[in-house]
Amino acid sequence: MQFYLHFSVHNLTLPLAYSYPLQSMLYRLMYPDPAYSAEIHNAGHSDGHRSFKLFCFGPLMGPHRIDRDRKEITFFSEVLLEVRTPDPRLAVVWRTALEPGLELELRGQPLVLDGVEADQQAIAASQCQIRAVSPILAYRSYEEAGVRHMKCYTPLDPEFQELVVQNFQGKYRALTGREPGALELTALAVGARDKVVTQHKGTRLTGWRGRYLLRGDAEALSFLYDAGLGAKNAAGFGLFHLLEG
Repeated sequence: MQFYLHFSVHNLTLPLAYSYPLQSMLYRLMYPDPAYSAEIHNAGHSDGHRSFKLFCFGPLMGPHRIDRDRKEITFFSEVLLEVRTPDPRLAVVWRTALEPGLELELRGQPLVLDGVEADQQAIAASQCQIRAVSPILAYRSYEEAGVRHMKCYTPLDPEFQELVVQNFQGKYRALTGREPGALELTALAVGARDKVVTQHKGTRLTGWRGRYLLRGDAEALSFLYDAGLGAKNAAGFGLFHLLEG
């Protein structure tokens, strides 16, 4: 299920890396079901090995100004936020919470929900071209001399597709309890300008936008449309749009 949230704001000023406060706001929107909200926040869905928070969101869209010196972005009057989830229970919770006129806060600044559009996208084909709206993240963690490190991969690395596929398989098992079908991800047009270096909760992360080809069964592709591609979808990574042709 995907939601388009239209907000009124007045000079909403955020750090350029604003995924964490946005993620926190989305958790607060789970208030109609506090027990489930706590479950998603604290544990998520597990495939027996890893835990997944099964939602994703895109960047805020709207008229804005960027201050590179202060590393801030200011949205003047209105913003659009796209949010998706493959979790039916979470979709019901958000549909209950998202009433026009709802007043929220983002880093202590007010937002008013003007309207909501909800849709269920079903992909019927076995392949589709996509554009990553939020960067796709593929990484491995390791320890060296007692210090935890993170290695982020590029779409040119074979590990990139391997990790994205493994991540999809885990998310699918965690939600459905079934084995997923095959999936292939091929980079079609990814350049240096598609590289996104950001931070989330103090951790430096490198993801990639760009254009890709996804191949798999229709159910798998539809699931990924709602769940997002790659790691840390609930931190603002992996939301993509479908391209024609």
